[in-house]
Amino acid sequence: MLAALVAGLPPVLVLLSEDLIRVVQEAGRHGTGGRRAHALRSSLVVVQIAVGVALLAGAGLLAKGFYRLQSEGPGFEAGGIWTTAVALPRGRYPTPESWARFEGRALEALRALPGVTAAGYTSILPFTGNNNQGSYVIDGYTPPPGSPEPHAQERSVSEGYLPALGLPVIEGRNFAASEPERVAIVDTNVAHKYWPAGQALGQRLRMNWEPADRWYTVIGVVPPVKQDDFTEDGSKETIYFHYTQPSLQFGWLVLRTTLPTDQLTGPAKAAIAALDPDLALYGTQAYDAIVDRALVPQRTPMVLTLVFAAVAFTLAVIGVYGVLTWAVTQRLGELGVRIALGARGGDIVRMVLAQGGKLIALGSAIGLVGAAAIGRALASEVRTVSALDPAVLAAAVLALAIAALFASWLPARRAGNTDPMIALRAD
Repeated sequence: MLAALVAGLPPVLVLLSEDLIRVVQEAGRHGTGGRRAHALRSSLVVVQIAVGVALLAGAGLLAKGFYRLQSEGPGFEAGGIWTTAVALPRGRYPTPESWARFEGRALEALRALPGVTAAGYTSILPFTGNNNQGSYVIDGYTPPPGSPEPHAQERSVSEGYLPALGLPVIEGRNFAASEPERVAIVDTNVAHKYWPAGQALGQRLRMNWEPADRWYTVIGVVPPVKQDDFTEDGSKETIYFHYTQPSLQFGWLVLRTTLPTDQLTGPAKAAIAALDPDLALYGTQAYDAIVDRALVPQRTPMVLTLVFAAVAFTLAVIGVYGVLTWAVTQRLGELGVRIALGARGGDIVRMVLAQGGKLIALGSAIGLVGAAAIGRALASEVRTVSALDPAVLAAAVLALAIAALFASWLPARRAGNTDPMIALRAD
């Protein structure tokens, strides 16, 4: 929300800048004093430089945070995955046993398709907007007084789901095609929190809504994955159950393929239709498209801020050039006198550059204060954004200062080449 507010601020500032320009122009037309007009113009340039620095720094922080999110990834390799959702109508599939039977047949048919290296089923697919979770009970564990019960995301998956997502089993084993006993796989967040000595395998747990005698034995441990969005730190606990314990009517079929995913859509749909021609499929697409959309809430403010930072940057550079050009024009007579009395061109250039440098320094200082405030606000909302990043702040100031100094040098050079006789006659 803060990022969107920052991105929406520059248009307002541009409009305010245009109003201030009109005030300056009115002051000049009505002869209300060159000093007042110059002060207004200089103030406008300082504001533009400050806004430019703040927005450049904010955009840099967002871009760096976005890069970190992408580098972290979702916890699995989304490329090369094709997925579709299925909802089994209760009229044709009235019992949990019929759900599991169809899902098993569908996975067998999909696994036989050319290019498919793994096929799995899951009740919840990360980044699709759903997330089942609840409290659970660990056999022999009692939460300390005042502490909440263990709480985790729960997933019902087939034996092919973890390979399809590319998730390794780092302790124990994966599910088998059929599991006669009730078993579960936990992620490292569960294992390290409750069995830090590495003794998760063989422990028993159950969701707290299940009967007191329905325990699941932990047979494996896998890495954590992000589930809802990329800003998660991956610390939320997750428990995986075999998809036949219990079976669900709705879920996702997930295929890992060596083929381009769009080439798999036709054969996969045909394989499902051969089992049930009336079954509707939903959300059929490459999985990396789903994961890419999960980055939109972070990407959009970053892009908008970059665009408006570029606008503010341009306005600041043009403003410096305009103010100094106007100032040189107003001081032609004075410059002519200085040159006639022996001032060299280099002295005039340094004098004009010093005038521009003061504006740049003041605007940059104010902009750094604004950038620090923006950084703190962004860091409170986006985990991977640093509140204070010296490299980003220095780059923002340096980029704008170099461009603004070049803009200052153009009128300074013109002033240094002033012909004293022409300047004195013009005055």
